[in-house]
Amino acid sequence: MTGEDFKKEESALRRQLLDMRFDLKNGKLFNTASLKKTRRDLARLLTLKRQNNG
Repeated sequence: MTGEDFKKEESALRRQLLDMRFDLKNGKLFNTASLKKTRRDLARLLTLKRQNNG
């Protein structure tokens, strides 16, 4: 992955996480496990990003 790909994917995951948090507060999110999955996906992406830059 290139740096630009990392930025796009990171932005998409952060936006998805934000939307999920709003849905959770509004009572629209029924699959709360998806929050944990998205956080882990973001953490994995950031780890790969650090490994490739270092």
